[in-house]
Amino acid sequence: MDYNLLKKCIQASEYKSLAALARKMEIPKGNFNQMLNGKRNLTIARFEKICELIGLPPRMFFPH
Repeated sequence: MDYNLLKKCIQASEYKSLAALARKMEIPKGNFNQMLNGKRNLTIARFEKICELIGLPPRMFFPH
């Protein structure tokens, strides 16, 4: 998964920052940052919720 692309897309979304999306998802900011840096498990359910909130399909973040 392309975590860098995911972070860029979050920052380009209506949320503007990782912290804002973390608040929306009710995840502590530190935990959320660790998930997006590959240092904590990002579950499929949470990944799908992120994609839903930023309006992009999950497949976009996987190389073909």
